[in-house]
Amino acid sequence: MTRKNILIKDALGNKVSGVLSIPKDASFVVVMSHGFTSNRNSRLYIQLEKELNAKNIGTVRYEYYGHGLAYGHKKRGLSNDTTITKTVESLKSIIKYLRQRGYNRIGLVGSSFGGLISLIVASQDKKFEFLLLRSPVTNVIELWNERVSGSKNKILHEWKNNDIFHYNREEVEYDLKWEFWTDMQKYNMLKIGEKISCPIFIVHGDKDEIVPIKYSEDFSKTVGARLKIIKGSNHSYSNPKNFIEMKSSIKDFVLKQTESKIKTIIFDWNGVIGDSLALDHFIFLQECKRDGVKAPKSLAFYRNLFNENIFVSMKKLGFVFDDMDEKYKQLYQKHISMSKIFPGMKSVLRCLKKKYSLVLITSNYQCNVDSFIKKYKLEGVFDSILTADTSHSKEANIKNFLIKLSLKKEEVITVGDTVMDIKSARKNGLKIISTVWGYQSKRTLVANNPDYVANKPEDIIKIIGEING
Repeated sequence: MTRKNILIKDALGNKVSGVLSIPKDASFVVVMSHGFTSNRNSRLYIQLEKELNAKNIGTVRYEYYGHGLAYGHKKRGLSNDTTITKTVESLKSIIKYLRQRGYNRIGLVGSSFGGLISLIVASQDKKFEFLLLRSPVTNVIELWNERVSGSKNKILHEWKNNDIFHYNREEVEYDLKWEFWTDMQKYNMLKIGEKISCPIFIVHGDKDEIVPIKYSEDFSKTVGARLKIIKGSNHSYSNPKNFIEMKSSIKDFVLKQTESKIKTIIFDWNGVIGDSLALDHFIFLQECKRDGVKAPKSLAFYRNLFNENIFVSMKKLGFVFDDMDEKYKQLYQKHISMSKIFPGMKSVLRCLKKKYSLVLITSNYQCNVDSFIKKYKLEGVFDSILTADTSHSKEANIKNFLIKLSLKKEEVITVGDTVMDIKSARKNGLKIISTVWGYQSKRTLVANNPDYVANKPEDIIKIIGEING
């Protein structure tokens, strides 16, 4: 366990202090941002630190600009020159500190004003695993407009003229300079929220007197966030039952998000992406005629060859591979116009590419794959491509790929259309999505117990989304 106090400086040269608490083998860290005038020692964050650490999840409780001991505040407190921009830089410096030390799986938790800070940082950085907001300020301009509104904007005019606003929180007065107001105008939170790509979960009490729940309701609808309403709770969750419900909701979400998730998808090509069964069957018949191999001509017979490695099946029929690879390539290239992309598959690949690493491992050859990718403008979609030019064994290609990139098997899933694809996945300890629009029938695939079945290309997105929660 690494547990220590840290004191660093952000990009503006301002101090940022925090408590780092990370179990020895933790690969995930949750960074917790407190509320306005509060500090890192809130009851919720101290309890979450203990409970998440027990689950092998690291935590950082820190204090952003103008708050905590680094700025002379032992308990609640606020420096009068605090601005949103300064507090955002504080959080960004904590993230940088963690990444420099190898912690790249990071989730953000923010309470009230700390939620606002977390939102802004998450909109500028696409690498976060999740964003969890407790009673967050999601429309800071409108919220503060309500606080300073009055007869002819008298409060606002006095703030501008005197450069000081006396902010009252729980019968305690705090001062804020006019810069806080002018800096705030840069942050249109609804537009900022639309830039966030990670999962967003909001917990909010419906009796919140500080930040009314209407803000979270509007924000969640705009950005598609999940909203958990704690009925009867105020901003501080002072009722013990409300507090327990709120904390349990936060903890459950964090634990779900920190589970191993799919990061890499290994696709087969023929029968999954490319509609090439007719072409391959045509080539098979041509090769039988050319090499004098006697085999049934039916499509059903050809489909069954994919119950095992296609090269093994062909050898059993009497084919010799001395020059057969080159002859196959020539025939495929000559008739490649017969190979089409399945409807909807291109958009599915583009969609998945935004979140996952896509890999193509096929029993076909590189020249044929290259021609197909060029024809359908799929350049840049796949991070790696392995073909029969490397090995006639798809099982071996998958195994070598996993070893080369040191991938965790629980973070990889395969997509294939044959029984052999199921076997190759199983032998490598991977789960598989079997697609029913390819070389073998749904009945044949289901009989071999794939982990998931996709009836149409769009189901691949849905299945992986459900796996990742």
